[in-house]
Order: sequence, then C-alpha cells, then structure tokens
Amino acid sequence: MDDYKAIYSWANAYLPNHSFVQSIKAIFIPYNECRIVFSRSLYYLDYLVFGSIDLRHLLLVSQVGLVLIFGLLIYHLKSIESKSLLVVLVALIFFQFEYYDSIFWTNAALQNVWSIAFGILTFSFIQKNSIIHFTLSLIFGTLALLTYGNGMLVLLILMAYLIFKRRYFHAALSVLIYSLAVYLYFKDFMINEATAFTFQRIFNTILFSVLFLGGSVQFLYQMYLPTLLGMLLYFFFFKMIITRYHHKNPMVFMVLSYVILSGMMAGWVRGTTSLSIALSMRYGIFSAVGMICCLIYFYENQEAKYFKTKLLIPFCLLIHFASNFFFFPEVIVRKEKLETFISTIKENKTVTPQPPAITPDAESITKEAIEKGIYKPY
Repeated sequence: MDDYKAIYSWANAYLPNHSFVQSIKAIFIPYNECRIVFSRSLYYLDYLVFGSIDLRHLLLVSQVGLVLIFGLLIYHLKSIESKSLLVVLVALIFFQFEYYDSIFWTNAALQNVWSIAFGILTFSFIQKNSIIHFTLSLIFGTLALLTYGNGMLVLLILMAYLIFKRRYFHAALSVLIYSLAVYLYFKDFMINEATAFTFQRIFNTILFSVLFLGGSVQFLYQMYLPTLLGMLLYFFFFKMIITRYHHKNPMVFMVLSYVILSGMMAGWVRGTTSLSIALSMRYGIFSAVGMICCLIYFYENQEAKYFKTKLLIPFCLLIHFASNFFFFPEVIVRKEKLETFISTIKENKTVTPQPPAITPDAESITKEAIEKGIYKPY
C-alpha cells in the first residue's frame, strides 16, 4: 500500500538525522510517475510540528479538500430553477464510499482530492480578467502540478481557455511558465516504461479512459456498468462541445475536460499493464466529479425539465445507496485489517501480508518508522 512506501519508507530514509535543506530536497524526489511535493510537504510539516507523522492529521486535510471541491462546484452553479434540489443531487453523487481509497488511503486521498481541488480553484480564478486572479490561477495550477502527475493538465486547460478568450498576453505568460514548470518537473526524471505510439496503445488508452470515467458504478467489480457510464459521459462531453456549453458554464466544461484528460493520461501510462487498473477505488472520485459535471449540464438543459424528477432523482438516489451498500463494508474490513496489523506489530509477532491493505514490506517499513519515532501507534 502506498501509505507505507510513499510516506513512511520515504520518511525513514530522508527525515531523521538530515538537515532542513536535505529534507526539502527529498520532497522533490519523484515517486512513480509523479512529484508528490504537496503531499510530502504535509508529511514533513506534520513531522516538524508533532515529532511524528500522524495519518489522522493528513486524512483530515484530505477531508477538507473534499468539502472544498463540493463547495466550489456548488458555488459555480448557474441561476436555475430548483437549485436547492440540484445541490442535494450533487451531494448524493459526491459523498459516497465507492472511492473510499481517496478518503481513507492517505497518500491517494491527498493526491487525488487536492489535484482536483487545485484544478477547480485554477479554473475558478482564471475566469476573472485581472492580474491578481491570473496570478492566483497560476499558483493553484502549479500546486496541482506538484500534487499529482495529471496536474500538468490543469495548466494546459488554463492556456487553452486564455487563448479561447483572446487574452493573449496572459496566454503567452502561461505558456512560458508552463514550459518552465514542465522542464523542471521532468528534469532528472526516470521514466521506466517505453512511450512508443502504437495503435494498440492508443486503443487501450481510450478504453481505459472510458472505464476510468465510469468507475464510480463498478458494482460487483464488473466492467459493464462502468463502460456504459463512461460512454454516456463522453456523449455528454461531445454534446457540450456541439451546443457550445463552454460559453454558458465554462467552469463545468473545464472540470469535465480535466477529468477526461486525466483518464487518458492514466490510460497512456498504466493502461498497458491492465485495464482493470482503471477501476481502482482511488480513481472513483474522478468518475464522481465527471458525473456531477454531466448532471449539472443535464439539469441546466431546459429541454430536460421533464426528466429532472422522473429520472435524475431516482438515478442519484440509486447511485448513492448502491455505492454505500456495496463499498462501506469494505471500509470496515480494511480498518479491521489495519488494526490487527498494528496490534501484531506492537506484540512483536510476524505479520501475514493481506494486500492491498498490508503489503509484504509493510512490516519492516512500519517497524523502522516506530524505532525512529516517525510513526507512533495509537
């Protein structure tokens, strides 16, 4: 599990007996395909303030990010009839347990939740044509880049929006800053996997992105429903383009574009391994946000008035309760496994690996973290 390797294994190697400058440099060391600077900065800050890294503190930060995402999406709803009902429907889709890895899995939660939050903040500020708002959008776009690998898509969408709005001076500045940021991001970056363009890889990337978009309805761990939902979200995305919805609600359009491009990026990098990765629980939050964008578009469509009560309310209720019914029990099981794991460590017994919650190297990493005072069992 990433929490052992991305947090405690890294902390074991770089935090104790290292100078402040050495620890700061270690924050920028790549992890898989990303530089998780934002997450590691929080790990280091928690270590400096409390003398250890407490996952509860970090999970609280991710929960703040979830509330922020919800608040920003609601804030950018247009003035429409029955807006309060739409807020309830958005809450039903967003606050559910299908993507529990992005709620309770610390490293994944911080990366996924805050890359989306920083992205939405970027898209929010860039809509105001002023130096202050432009500067804030660049800051949050850069934070997205330093939170998760797909964060670079935020700055790409930002540039496209500025060009579309004919704000050429801001566009030129963003291109310059984006080029510099990407150069520094990939400097001394080791990429293990070949990135050759093949038809098979392109096909896998598209299929992966479809499953990625529909992952929030992977009930019984089958691909049928995610495939259907992913195709439906693509349909709405293309319909937004045709109906020029980006003029009416550019925020929703940019967020959905970000979600779709994130699925394609993940598919390009990881789709060659297994398409089932697209249904990973940690990706479910992207699917939920994409579904909300389409829900808002559908709700704002005056031609869909009849379906608002006949279709949308039952659909959102079904998604919410089905997700909680299928996936909340897994949260309980995950918690019990982790509690048993920590109890076994404290009693100095041999740990039996139980992936994904407990990986084979979890025991040695955790024991070292306890010895160095980086992790304190509670």
